[in-house]
Amino acid sequence: MNETIKHSSLNRNLPLDANPIGKNHELLTIRAIEKHGDEPSFLMRREQRQVVQSNVIDELRQGFKYRQQALSMALDTRLQAMEEHCNHVLVTGKAQYRRERNSFFANQLVELQQQMDGLAEKFNHGVDQRLQKLDSYQSSHLQRREQERLEKSIDDFMDTLDALMDDFKAIFHSQVSR
Repeated sequence: MNETIKHSSLNRNLPLDANPIGKNHELLTIRAIEKHGDEPSFLMRREQRQVVQSNVIDELRQGFKYRQQALSMALDTRLQAMEEHCNHVLVTGKAQYRRERNSFFANQLVELQQQMDGLAEKFNHGVDQRLQKLDSYQSSHLQRREQERLEKSIDDFMDTLDALMDDFKAIFHSQVSR
């Protein structure tokens, strides 16, 4: 495209692609001049050729700009198609990942609940035995204090079990962001 045509005064500085356009403009200019009478002087013709050449270059610039915009639109369309394809892959991949994740957490929750139920049963049985033993204490003050201590340990144990379940649920509900 950098190669220029040397045989015409009009097309001296134009790229090869511009030659047909330049010749067409030159012919149109000469016809318009001839149609309106007197043959123009050499200087007049040279100025007109420079105007034609300038207009041809402007037309080439506009054509380049148009092609550049068309390529940009085509590139944007392809990028959008690729983005939509990638999003589809991500959505389907995430769906499978979510199913596996939910299944894993459901299994872990069942296992954790069973372990906590076993611990609670063991704890309750021990507390029950200790509460029955309260009647064997001679001192009413000791009975009352031991009963308060056992009731507090029951509350603490149950609160701890609840906190552990809440922590597990928080892990399940936590999100990883980009």
